[in-house]
Amino acid sequence: MKKLVTIGCTILCITFFVTASVERKNNIASSLPTTVLPPSNDDPEQRVPAGCKYTPYQILVWEIKANEGYVPWWYRDGRGANGRPAYSIGFGWNDLGGTRRGEIRQYTKDGVVTMQEATEIMLKELEKYGDYKPDALRNIAVKLHRYNTGQSAFGSDLGSCCGGQSGCGRPVKPIRDSHNRRRKFELALWKHNVSEINRITEENKEKVSKMKTK
Repeated sequence: MKKLVTIGCTILCITFFVTASVERKNNIASSLPTTVLPPSNDDPEQRVPAGCKYTPYQILVWEIKANEGYVPWWYRDGRGANGRPAYSIGFGWNDLGGTRRGEIRQYTKDGVVTMQEATEIMLKELEKYGDYKPDALRNIAVKLHRYNTGQSAFGSDLGSCCGGQSGCGRPVKPIRDSHNRRRKFELALWKHNVSEINRITEENKEKVSKMKTK
């Protein structure tokens, strides 16, 4: 019984410490100006087709945030190419088996990230992918695919992942369904299916608006 009480107290202390740390960082972040601003829609090569209700930035960022979710601490998320356990943080940023944690060390020194910090990490990751110009929607499609799967893809390659020939090849149904939904959205972007893009982006916007900051 004493051992159970001790374990319970330890878990409560750890939970309190992490929660307090995230709350403190979020309070600080909320008092500062936003450090990462969305790019303008003035670039002719980044304009969306007629009828599309949202900017490239909104379509891209809301899709990632709505599907990855915000987790302020490291959590187990697959394995890296080195065979070691991989962990993700923020909006699904993965350390690939610990091989690239140094890239975001400035944000994770205390083991947690605020939503603002998680957004900065996500945008810096996306910047590394470059642009598929001059098509804004296809540019979004390939970036979304690489952010989620870690693999570069173009055109017909966008409809599959995880070893699947068409759609996701994962055997676990909830994961497969989630991945298939994301692959279909990427194909809608590639094919300029404006009505589908608007519908899904509206759903993503609603999910993100309800997302808790801590």
